[in-house]
Amino acid sequence: MAEPVADPAGAVKQALEQALAAAPGDGRLRRTYFDHLAELSACHVGLASAVLPELPFPLHFRCASTDFAALRAVFEGGRYDFTPARPPRCILDLGGYAGYGAVFLAARFPTAQILTVEPIATNFRLLLMNTLPCRRIAQVNAAVGRVTGRVRVAGTRDGDRSFELAETSESGVFTMPAYSVPDLLRLRGWDQADFVVCDIAGFEATLFADVSPGWLDRVETLAIATQDHLVPGASTTVAASLGPERFAHVRCGEIDLYRRIDAPPEPAFPSPPVLPLLDAGPRRLTLRLEHVAAEPWALFLFEDRGLQLHPNAPGAPPAAAVFSISGSGQTRFAVTLAHAGSGGEDVVFRVMIRRLADGACLLEAARRVLPGASGEWSEALPRVEGVHEVVLQTEMAPGSTSHLGAWARWIEPRLT
Repeated sequence: MAEPVADPAGAVKQALEQALAAAPGDGRLRRTYFDHLAELSACHVGLASAVLPELPFPLHFRCASTDFAALRAVFEGGRYDFTPARPPRCILDLGGYAGYGAVFLAARFPTAQILTVEPIATNFRLLLMNTLPCRRIAQVNAAVGRVTGRVRVAGTRDGDRSFELAETSESGVFTMPAYSVPDLLRLRGWDQADFVVCDIAGFEATLFADVSPGWLDRVETLAIATQDHLVPGASTTVAASLGPERFAHVRCGEIDLYRRIDAPPEPAFPSPPVLPLLDAGPRRLTLRLEHVAAEPWALFLFEDRGLQLHPNAPGAPPAAAVFSISGSGQTRFAVTLAHAGSGGEDVVFRVMIRRLADGACLLEAARRVLPGASGEWSEALPRVEGVHEVVLQTEMAPGSTSHLGAWARWIEPRLT
């Protein structure tokens, strides 16, 4: 049997990662780590990963490609290290490449929702690997265009990160879908994006050719990588669309940063972020169960947004799932209730919200749901500040004789 091949580069990488985790603010150590990753990328092929102390999951890159340079520019070079006028809620990332920018922005703005758009299939596969652990990031495998239609690859100059696209009226395997910005927002269910990041290899000259696109009216900050070396005059086209009467312009490294100067003032009482109970992001969710049967059908998550909580037999204690949450001003509990059974009996859904500091009960309410029925449920709350417990319970309705077929589901339970 052949002796295993030693991996000194891997051992050094692991040692540096452990040291960086112990001293995350050590800039010199961080540079040493990135230098080592650069050597690893230059001397290998295949996938490698970077483990950074500010992220709870690794980021992957393809060795012997442009991936690592892009990763380093974001996480060491400060490519997007600037601050909008106020924390964004909806970020549109055009030209997501391998997902590094989207992950950085998700860590930088922990309440923001992000839509990242990447047309090249090979890049998109890596983007999915890097962004799927963060459920606040949604992904679209398409290009962005002035109008919804098709585009084709016209060439590439800077490796995997710079595919040049051109509009086309053709269709087929050598073209790809493109969506206008308004259509991308509709796909995500947004009425606006307040922060737009754009790195689309010169195609910005086409996207911003219209000097008055309506979607810009509600954008507060744009970070655009204008690439005149790919499309001469791209930066001039972008500047004409973002006139000085609306946006202040400053150059930040490779990025043209535009901040709206006629933005409305920050509301005195901004709406708190939505607090989904089932969205643990890349971390494990702490959940306490009470009187839940030790059966696979008794409790499970489905479709990343629902919780099946099967009630116990009539007369038995309610089945309960208890969540610990940290509120930041939310004033309403909302959920979709569903009784997915067709031949069972009625189920009672009950929610209780308790403040841990003093045990005060902020909410206790119940709804009775018939088999096969579903519907929205919303309850007003006092402002939820600090650590609370949210208790979701299901039980058979009074007079029931069996709990068979009582598929009780809490879909997207959340505080808003």
